[in-house]
Amino acid sequence: MTRLGGRPPAPLVRFEEWSKRGRWWPTSVRQPGPAAAVVVHHTVTATSRFPAQDAQRVENVIWDRRWTARFSSLPYSYLLHPDGTILEGRGVKFRNAANRATRPDVKLSNGNTLSVALIGDYREGRDAVTPAQRRSFNWLTRQLSNENHLGHWRSVVAHGALSYTECPAEALAGLQQTNTITDLEDHKDMLHTVVSTTNGKVWACSNGKARPISNTENWLATFDGPIIRADFAEHVVPDLYDVIA
Repeated sequence: MTRLGGRPPAPLVRFEEWSKRGRWWPTSVRQPGPAAAVVVHHTVTATSRFPAQDAQRVENVIWDRRWTARFSSLPYSYLLHPDGTILEGRGVKFRNAANRATRPDVKLSNGNTLSVALIGDYREGRDAVTPAQRRSFNWLTRQLSNENHLGHWRSVVAHGALSYTECPAEALAGLQQTNTITDLEDHKDMLHTVVSTTNGKVWACSNGKARPISNTENWLATFDGPIIRADFAEHVVPDLYDVIA
């Protein structure tokens, strides 16, 4: 199994280390080259403080559907636990099977995507995306991009973009923003962008200093570093940084 480099912010558990079912049928190998996008799912299963057991619960649900769904193993590239643990599924070596497209004119499919499933039920606020999940998801997508498994680390869509499902629009929204000062502090020494979700203001931040960005669209289109979306960031940024006019 291809192994990602770099140090993740939470444990990354290889498939062989947590799976009880393995690959019950032959699994297709992915075509070489970067995927066009990562598609986000949720598992609609219970969670606990034991990531491996929760992943095995997901695997058992898939196992019970193996004849009707024709899955040869867990269909997702990765599972993401609420505590931030990343559990490898098909990884980057095997073609994922979770992204079949049913909407017309959709160019994304199993053949050109990867998939990440958040363990839990994210419908109508049942579970909420955790800061640990956001950190791990951002690390994972960036690492996949750095190692040429993904075309761009911000190429992320919900499952509903491919098929007629709401899976998991609310979870994706939670992954793309943060409401905690702690998450801002995690990036304080590197160049990153902070976007206020309340008024749309944007700052480029690094080394304790922040500069307001006036041409927001151009900046976000060209900046290739971390982007943090925070509620009321217009109040948080001055508390953490010296704002330079």
